[in-house]
Amino acid sequence: MTRTITIDRPAVAHVEAARLLDQRQDPGTLLPTRVDSLLATARQIQTDLDPQDVDRPLSEGFFRYHDGKAAFAWRNTDGSFEAPQSFTRRGLRQLGYRVLGGGGTKYMGTLANSGTHGRKLAEVNWNFGMQSQTRPTLLRSVQLPGQKYRTIRASLSGGGRGYSVLDNIDLIELLADSPELRDLPIISSRIDADSMRIRGLLNPEDAALFDPTTGKARNPGNAHICGLNIPVAMWEIGNGEVGNGSSWIDSGIYWIGCLNGLGSYSSGAGWRWNHSGGADRAERVKSGIIGAIKSMRIQASGQIADYKAATEVAIDDAFGLLDAWGDNDLTEAQRDRAKGAMIDPTSCPNSKLATIIDGVTLAAQRESDPSRQRDMEKFAARLLQKGIEMARQSGGRIEMASAA
Repeated sequence: MTRTITIDRPAVAHVEAARLLDQRQDPGTLLPTRVDSLLATARQIQTDLDPQDVDRPLSEGFFRYHDGKAAFAWRNTDGSFEAPQSFTRRGLRQLGYRVLGGGGTKYMGTLANSGTHGRKLAEVNWNFGMQSQTRPTLLRSVQLPGQKYRTIRASLSGGGRGYSVLDNIDLIELLADSPELRDLPIISSRIDADSMRIRGLLNPEDAALFDPTTGKARNPGNAHICGLNIPVAMWEIGNGEVGNGSSWIDSGIYWIGCLNGLGSYSSGAGWRWNHSGGADRAERVKSGIIGAIKSMRIQASGQIADYKAATEVAIDDAFGLLDAWGDNDLTEAQRDRAKGAMIDPTSCPNSKLATIIDGVTLAAQRESDPSRQRDMEKFAARLLQKGIEMARQSGGRIEMASAA
C-alpha cells in the first residue's frame, strides 16, 4: 500500500490543497486496509487542519489582494481587522459567485493582475459587493501545513450549520460503526480540498486470494484471478463537505493488475443522500448504505460478466469507435490519452471492446480531479453496456458503419 500526504501550493491567486490523503495499491498487489485504520488517519488530518466555521455577514469583512493572492479578514468591533485568510480555488469561486455573480471572480482576478490601479479597482468592487451581504454567510477555514494564515475552503449559506454536518470524518465513522461495512477491505482512499472518495472490495473473499504480508497473489494461475486482468466487485463511497451537499455510494469493478476502476451502469451515483434533513440524517445514510450492499453485489457481478464477454467482441477500428462514441463525453486530450493507454501492456490486446474500456479507465487514473476521473469511468461503463448490447445484436463484432 502506497501512502502519501502532499499539499500543493501553486503561486497563483489562491492556495490549492490538492491532495491531503492518497492511499492506493501498487499494481498487481492487494494490501487492503481496514476502516478503523482509515478513521485514525482521517482524524489526524482533521486535527492537523483544525477546521473552523465562522457564520457572519460578509459586510463585516474586508477583501484585498496580498502578495498576488486573494485575502479576506473580519472586522473587529474597534475597527481593526483579524488576521487575513487565503482561499482555495473552490472557496474563492464560491465567495465570488455570492458577491460578484457569475464570471466576476475571474474578471476581478484579471483586473488585479493588470497593475496597481487595477488591483485597487478590483478590491473596491469586491468590498462594494460585500457591503450588500448583510445576511450571515458561513466561511469554512483550515490551517494548511506551510501556510502562515488560515485558508478559506468554502463559502456556504449561513444559518447555524456547523462543520460537523456529514463531513468526511462523520461518513468514515458511519462505516466504522457498522458491522456490515467495517470488515469490507478498503483498497484506496483519497481526500482533497473538495471531496473524499473511498474504494473497497464488495466480496472479502477476493482479498483472501492474496498474501496479507506481500500483497502478491497466492496462486496467480487461479481461474478467479486470471493473471489479475479480470476485475473484481468494488464499492465506492464519496462525500462533499464544502458545498457539494451530498454523500453517495455506488458499485463498480476494479482491476488489481492495473488499478483501473469502472463506474456502475447507473447514470449518477447509485445511492445519494443530501446533507439536509434533520438530526437523524446520519442514521438514514448508514441504513441506506447497508441496504445497498446486496444490490451492489448483483450489479457488479453483471458488469464483470459483461467485461469478460467484451474481451471476445472484435472492433474493426477501436480508435474511431472511441472518437465516435466519446465525442460528447471526453475531451480530445482525454481521448488521446485513452488511445495511448489502449496499447499499454495491461490493456486487453487485439482490438476488442475490452481494449477501449481498459484504455479509458487507465487514462482516467491520470486525472488530478476526482470528479473528472469519475466522469471518465462512468463513460467507460456506458460504453461497455452499449457495446455489449450492440455485439449481441450483430453476432459478436462491432463495425464502425453499424456503430455510427
